[in-house]
Amino acid sequence: MTNLDPVPPAEFHERVEGTWGEFETLSGRVSYIMTNARLGAMGTDWEHRLTRKLRPVREVLDVADMNFGQLLQRDLDDHRVATELVPYLLRSATTGPSFFPPILALLLPFDDPTTPGTFPELSSDRLNTEGSMQYSEQCFADAFRVQRLWNPDADALSLLRYGRLSWNDEHAKVVVLDGQHRAMALLAIDRTMNGGWDDAGRGARYRHFYEDRVEAAFGSDSGDTLRNVHVPVTVCWFPDLIGSGASPHVAARALFVDVNRNAKAPSIDRVVLLSDDDLLNIFVRSLLNDLQTTNADQPLAAIEYDNPTRRTGPPTKWSAISSLQSFVQMVERVLFLGEKYVDNVNLPVRGRPPELTKDTFLREQLDVATLFPASIVTSRGSFDREELSRFSFPREAVDGLTERFVEGWGRGLLHLLGNVLPYRVHAKVLSALAEQWQPADESAVDALAREAVFEGVGMYWILLNSFRRWTDDGAVGDSTPDVVKAWNHLTSKRDAFRQLRGTEYLSEEFAGDDIAACDDFFSVVSTQACQAGLALTFATLARKSGAKGKEIVGVARSLTTAINAGLAGRSSSGRSRRLCLAQRVEHPFNRVRNMNPDRSVEFRYQWLEIAVTPEGLAAYAEAGGRVDPELLLELRDLARTRYATLLIDERVQEARRGRNLSRDDVLLAATVEVTAALRTALSEWFSIGGSEFDKWASDADLSLAESSDGEPDDDL
Repeated sequence: MTNLDPVPPAEFHERVEGTWGEFETLSGRVSYIMTNARLGAMGTDWEHRLTRKLRPVREVLDVADMNFGQLLQRDLDDHRVATELVPYLLRSATTGPSFFPPILALLLPFDDPTTPGTFPELSSDRLNTEGSMQYSEQCFADAFRVQRLWNPDADALSLLRYGRLSWNDEHAKVVVLDGQHRAMALLAIDRTMNGGWDDAGRGARYRHFYEDRVEAAFGSDSGDTLRNVHVPVTVCWFPDLIGSGASPHVAARALFVDVNRNAKAPSIDRVVLLSDDDLLNIFVRSLLNDLQTTNADQPLAAIEYDNPTRRTGPPTKWSAISSLQSFVQMVERVLFLGEKYVDNVNLPVRGRPPELTKDTFLREQLDVATLFPASIVTSRGSFDREELSRFSFPREAVDGLTERFVEGWGRGLLHLLGNVLPYRVHAKVLSALAEQWQPADESAVDALAREAVFEGVGMYWILLNSFRRWTDDGAVGDSTPDVVKAWNHLTSKRDAFRQLRGTEYLSEEFAGDDIAACDDFFSVVSTQACQAGLALTFATLARKSGAKGKEIVGVARSLTTAINAGLAGRSSSGRSRRLCLAQRVEHPFNRVRNMNPDRSVEFRYQWLEIAVTPEGLAAYAEAGGRVDPELLLELRDLARTRYATLLIDERVQEARRGRNLSRDDVLLAATVEVTAALRTALSEWFSIGGSEFDKWASDADLSLAESSDGEPDDDL
């Protein structure tokens, strides 16, 4: 051992003791100490101090400053902790207090209470004698110290594997990586018992979930009982991620994925936010980070990125106009779908495009030939540029690929979602609500409701589940819990928001009874199918224009201009097009029933129909659109054929359901019915005259429409 530190050793105020060990993960080498946290009255012993030092992610990382690589598992269901885990832990039993499985926590560096940092370099590596015991000791300035029992006779670490980890809270925090609900139960009991909520920092806002329940659960002998409650904790650190340039917080994200890979499956949103082995997920995260770090047209609060379920329709939150899964579908269309479906606007999505085809398409869309040499140099040797694919890529290429995606396709997609008229209006009204909604400090109900809308992960679902459980329990109790009041307050804000959005979107045309039609319209444009269709329209026009790199954003701008002009216009009958995608209106133009993401090809047609109105084409030309107007009209006609074919197929299936009829038996009647309805809708909304429609129908030969039955593309 060599003493690297000529100055006296630092003092450390926090410590844990226990059995030490190491293991290898995809995140790198991890060292750990298996120890205990203890409940009980205020004390200075290290087991009790560890309980007070455990920190859920939400208490040490500011969501406003977090990028989506730092998200980890910030969401906590406080209602479940308070109603299930706290009573479980406090429950008396003949065998003693209840048992929790181990909590996994990480010692991570922080420059201040909420800013991730890096650990200093090793400052001391020596043998240290304390009484009759000798330790191998590594000290990292005044951030943390590791001591392992040393056997001087063997001149080696002791086989007993006893160790101590010490740190200073000003430079490092013990962040719960797995078992955060168990940890929150411990913290809630300790803070309530010992008056610690006032010192809990940002965690203090959650006290009302717990105080009453914890106090009600205490018996006269609870203090003595809790002294016997010890919860196992494994405290880890990354021994190799030390010094400037190291990224222990990034490794923590990867470790979270590792330890949960064989546990309860994380939600589909969580997989997208955390995984680093899929370019699609990496690119989607880059969109969220760009929204968060730039003066984006669409506020991050308008994106639902924390849904614990898998949904293919519109977001659950009324405040969201898009979702993480919509981003997945949009990025999929512009980069991974394949030229077959992007270039040909009248093809249904059937089966899976061959992987090689999609890989070639990805490299072409990102123009990787101008980004990397033919052989990419990596830490593991060379990587053939032509082998680059969604799931096969060198880590050294990720930054370049992400930057190339963001500067073109990414910024283009965000422009569409921030500036196409309904999305722009939603963003404007939501931002106005954020400015007006400033809850008083003493109003916990109002603060929780606002957090559910504007501060990201978890709270919306906590309030929703709390309300459902309270309702399912028969609204037991003399008073309404704060969490239920917060949900009711959130509902009232939703109703006000809908009214404001309708007034803003329909402007002087808005009347009180239009709110249902307006909500119907927004429920359509917020679906994954509709937004993926918009992305598909964007991808098609970008390829037809030959745009590359930053030029691609210009395609999004001109398309946005055309769509907005089309939506703002009126048909010859005087009908406003602002609600043309609504379904619960007279003579609906949008008749897509099953709005799964594979219906994006049908929505591509609907966006094209809006864009090539006379107003749209004029605005497109003025905005410098690079695709010839005649080609746009041709694409519209071809896409309309695909749309009509879908409607005919759906009507045929409906007519045959439960009846012994062949397709030929009902095809003609279905074609006549669908054609007549489409003719009326196009006349009402887009001033398409009878002769123009008949010519298109004749050229399309809809009477011979083929079934598009088949399995949808599972990748889409």
